[in-house]
Amino acid sequence: MEGGAGGKVYLPEIHDLYPGMTQKLGPMIAAFPEAARAHIAYSVVPNWMGHDPLTDAPDFVEKLTALPGYLVLHGLT
Repeated sequence: MEGGAGGKVYLPEIHDLYPGMTQKLGPMIAAFPEAARAHIAYSVVPNWMGHDPLTDAPDFVEKLTALPGYLVLHGLT
């Protein structure tokens, strides 16, 4: 990957995603420039605070897996 300004490379990230953030996901992605959206790293929490497991939110998981970019496991709970 080639560097941008000053040869630096940046990795855009949206942190601590869990099913309760379904409505906020679109606006958070829209905050990034169009060219950056395909490179976003999505840090996904599999069971937010032990109360919001991904296994109970198949629609949210489907939305995440359809996004361009990278899904990153972020924690166990």
